[in-house]
Amino acid sequence: TGSRENFRHLNLRVLETYRRHWPDLKLGLSDHTRGHTAVLGAVALGAEVVEKHFTDDRNRKGPDHPHSAEPHEFAEMARQVREAEVLVGAKLLKQPTPSEKKEAIQFRVRSY
Repeated sequence: TGSRENFRHLNLRVLETYRRHWPDLKLGLSDHTRGHTAVLGAVALGAEVVEKHFTDDRNRKGPDHPHSAEPHEFAEMARQVREAEVLVGAKLLKQPTPSEKKEAIQFRVRSY
């Protein structure tokens, strides 16, 4: 609950506002939630820097351990961030891929 409760307070769309006001700065997120959802959302909105708590055992005592990533989770998050960066892309204009061009020719409907 506590970590998921933080989702309501994130408002990741503020990253768009930051980008407009400070276009030359790198965007980032200091994440205090469990899982990868917030990090992946921030990456999709342009975050280039992510701070995520790390622990070797989430059952340890202390305020940060419950929402920290364990080693296997951290590795999976990093893998998914790299995938998200590829999915988001870098170009401002979507161009048809070679396979899309081939399918467009194959499925083109001729009008008479």
